[in-house]
Amino acid sequence: MYTGAFEPACHSTAEPILDRPNIAFIGAGNMASSIIGGLLDSGHPAARISAADPFPESLEKLSAMAPVRVSADNAEAVADADVVILAVSHNSFKSINPKDLLANEGVVFDVKGFYDDPDFLYL
Repeated sequence: MYTGAFEPACHSTAEPILDRPNIAFIGAGNMASSIIGGLLDSGHPAARISAADPFPESLEKLSAMAPVRVSADNAEAVADADVVILAVSHNSFKSINPKDLLANEGVVFDVKGFYDDPDFLYL
């Protein structure tokens, strides 16, 4: 889990901040927090990161780590996402509505390997 203090990295003039994708996380636990910490350490703007989680404690912990957008609603978190990262347990994965993830025809990454679940692909 990311435990470093949030300090924005210097941005290269060769890579405008507007070219950074909006990244949404479904799940805001240890895995998402670690990935978000790495993104922030590499200079990805916190304003372009959002996360959804049904547990308020996870959202509060993530908000305390960095000024990312948090929500209990998956559809809200992915509304403007270019990339969606699934960082949930198998049990939580079963409750995700795939239509929530496909709003912008972006890229969906499944960090735990559940994406080939037949129930998920069917929708």
